[in-house]
Amino acid sequence: MGQGDGVFQEAFGMSMPGASQLTFRPLRTDDLTAISLVHRRACLIAYRFMQWSYSLEEVEAWYSPKFAEWTWTQAAFDADAMAGFIALAHRIGVACSGSQERSGPDHAARV
Repeated sequence: MGQGDGVFQEAFGMSMPGASQLTFRPLRTDDLTAISLVHRRACLIAYRFMQWSYSLEEVEAWYSPKFAEWTWTQAAFDADAMAGFIALAHRIGVACSGSQERSGPDHAARV
């Protein structure tokens, strides 16, 4: 991140004393398992009322061909663990790990 990028993190509550600092980078194809895990965790929470229960392998199979469609991506990391990501193509996909909900990685990655 460039000089001054912390302003955005601070504005969105990401630079609180004692809080972890997120890092950002574009997604890579070797992130398939990490994005699938983030997506699966988010869906297990968000779609609980529908008994959503796809396996990690099924989510990976769904995401695998998506990389070729994406024109812009951004991943947010808390230490070495992916906390959330954004992938743009014809529509926007945003997912945030359940443990990171309401702490800002999906919002901070959009800035």
